[in-house]
Amino acid sequence: MPQGADELGEAAIAHFQETALRGDAPSLVAQLAGLRLRGFALAELFDEVVTPALYRIGEKWAQAKLSVAEEHVAAQAVVDAVARAQPLAEPPGEPVRPDRGTAIVAAVAGELHDIAARMGACLLRAQGFEVLAPLAQTPAHDLADLILRSRASLVALSSTMNADIGEQVAMSVAANVNQAVAAYVVFGLATTVFLSLHSGLTLRVLPDPRHRGRDLGIFNLTNTVPSLIMPWLTIAIVPARGFAGLFVLLAILASAAAALLFTLKRLD
Repeated sequence: MPQGADELGEAAIAHFQETALRGDAPSLVAQLAGLRLRGFALAELFDEVVTPALYRIGEKWAQAKLSVAEEHVAAQAVVDAVARAQPLAEPPGEPVRPDRGTAIVAAVAGELHDIAARMGACLLRAQGFEVLAPLAQTPAHDLADLILRSRASLVALSSTMNADIGEQVAMSVAANVNQAVAAYVVFGLATTVFLSLHSGLTLRVLPDPRHRGRDLGIFNLTNTVPSLIMPWLTIAIVPARGFAGLFVLLAILASAAAALLFTLKRLD
C-alpha cells in the first residue's frame, strides 16, 4: 500500500479508487482491514474512504472519462469488498450479539444503485439484526409486503441524491443554531395565528351556541380520528394496491371533504 493509504485522508481515498478501477476486491478488503487495525470503525471507513472514492468514480463516468464497463468493474469490486468486509464490522469483545429483530435494507423503487444499501446491511448485521436485503429495484408494493410479513423492527432505504437535493442538504448543513431558532420562532408564531383564526372561524359556523363545547369536541375528533385510521388503511391497501391505490383513496377523501365545505352556512 502506498504511504498514507492506511490513514484517513486523500491518499486513502485515491488508493481505494485506483484499486477499485483495477477490479481488485481482495486489495480493497486489505486496505479496509489495515485501516480497521488503526482503530477506525468500518462505518467511518465507509463514510470517509469508500463513499468519496465511489463519488469520484461516478464523476469520471459522468464526464466520459470512464466507460460504462470500467465503472461497472469498479462498482462490482466494491460490492465484493463490502461482502468480504463483514468480519471487520464485528464489534470486538462481543462473541454473542443481542438479537435486535429483523431489519429490511433496500433501495427506493426505481433506484439502480445499491452499494450504500449493502454497506448499511453489513453494519446492521454486526449490530445483531437479521437483515433481509432485497436491495435495488424492489417495487414499492413488494417491499411493503415484505416489511409486513417479516414484522421488521427497522427499515433502511437508500437513494441516489440528485443535484437539487444536494443543494438543499448543503443549505441545511450550513444553517447555524441561531437561524434554526429564528425559523422555529417564526413557525411557532405563524402556527399560533393560524390556529387562533381557525378556531374563531369554527366557532362562528357551529350550529348551536348552547352546545359549543360538545361541537368543538366533535370538531377536534375530525382531526384525531383520521390520524388513527390512516395507518391501518395504509397497511391494508399498500401491499395489495401499492401506493398508487393509497393516493387514489386519499384523493377521493380529500374531494369528499372539499364537497362537505359547501354544506356549511355562509358568513355575512
